[in-house]
Amino acid sequence: MANSDAQHGKDDTEITYLVERSEPFWTQMDKFLAVFGVLMTLGQGVEINLPGVINQQISCDLELSSWQEGILDCILYLTLAVALVISGPLSDWFGRRELILFSLYISIPSTVVCAIVAQYYTLILSRALIGICLGLNVSTGFVMITEVASNKAVLQKIVVIAATMFPIGGVWAAGLGYLLLDLLGWRIFILVTSLPLFVPPIFMLHFCFKGTAGKQLQDEQNQITPKGTLTVPNFVARVIKLGLFDALNLFQGWLLILLVPALIQSLKTKEAEPNSDCSVTVTQGADFLLLGTVTSASLLGKVFMHFIRERIRFRKLQVIVASLTVLAFTGMIAKENLAVVFVTNFIVKFLNGIDSMAFEFIICDIEYLGTERFAVGSGVVNAISVAGGWLGTVMIAFIPISYVLVTSIVLSALKILLVLSMTEVQ
Repeated sequence: MANSDAQHGKDDTEITYLVERSEPFWTQMDKFLAVFGVLMTLGQGVEINLPGVINQQISCDLELSSWQEGILDCILYLTLAVALVISGPLSDWFGRRELILFSLYISIPSTVVCAIVAQYYTLILSRALIGICLGLNVSTGFVMITEVASNKAVLQKIVVIAATMFPIGGVWAAGLGYLLLDLLGWRIFILVTSLPLFVPPIFMLHFCFKGTAGKQLQDEQNQITPKGTLTVPNFVARVIKLGLFDALNLFQGWLLILLVPALIQSLKTKEAEPNSDCSVTVTQGADFLLLGTVTSASLLGKVFMHFIRERIRFRKLQVIVASLTVLAFTGMIAKENLAVVFVTNFIVKFLNGIDSMAFEFIICDIEYLGTERFAVGSGVVNAISVAGGWLGTVMIAFIPISYVLVTSIVLSALKILLVLSMTEVQ
């Protein structure tokens, strides 16, 4: 009888083990969410990386001063950060789906105006509006995906799939820049790269996501949001620490959007003649291939993080990544050689991909910020993040590159202390 009981216990263990190892079931809605996440993050990746591709040509075409070009570089990121702060409360009041639809509808005329109006202040306005639209849907889209996905295992797979599309958007912009920018000019190029990506999500929101409006979504199969209201301790501290963590990530990641072209240009000794067409100073040809290749390193980092996240603890991994980032930025100071520029930027972007994927896993875990203030917390976290990216962009636009690199080394070192303080992250 004892042997029978022991054998029965063994069978129960084996059954439980098999259940835990089985692949999660994907509902039809989960598949829609994955496609939606891919389209949204791809478009966001294109828009955020686009300034590194087109702004030098715009500057030459419109004969902008260095300060005007710097403002054009930064305006989208500034309005993006501001919109992220208000995206959480707005999505609670009006609904996730409605807010995303509104942002996409505004993005279309803003992109058209940006492409066809050859006037500096109108161009600034259109880029600012696009930044606002991105701010309204970047966090809201992931909040909606988190709340609607059928279970946590499926959600993590959707997050990985969607997050990897962001660097692909950067590669898309740089690759099309290499192929089409000189041929089409920057106005048509903006329409070709951006506009087609805004339209499919609009149709999906109209026909696939009915009933996803409001704070409490009407999906009876939803297993992501715990029953009742989940509150977490030290909510403000969690928001600030996670926001600062990703702010340092975006400082490094968005810095490279303009840093790679700037470093390549710094290696060119020949200057354009007065009243020329700026053909010498515009980043063209093989430079875009270098930019696209460096951007692709983030994709590799995200995939790498997906496979190692269960094998190494968060804080240990992030201390290693931050330390390697310090070394890479230190090597970048020796920028006299194109190979050094390429390798060091590639390493930093790869490490940035690991960091950003770690952030995505945390921000999409609804138990980290709790259900009660999940949308608000996510918006504030992303706003702090974008502020870091905006700071990096501003520094590249207005400060000598050597100062930027030294600042990057210092912030990467300080990140080690920040990571060690994030004891609530396993």
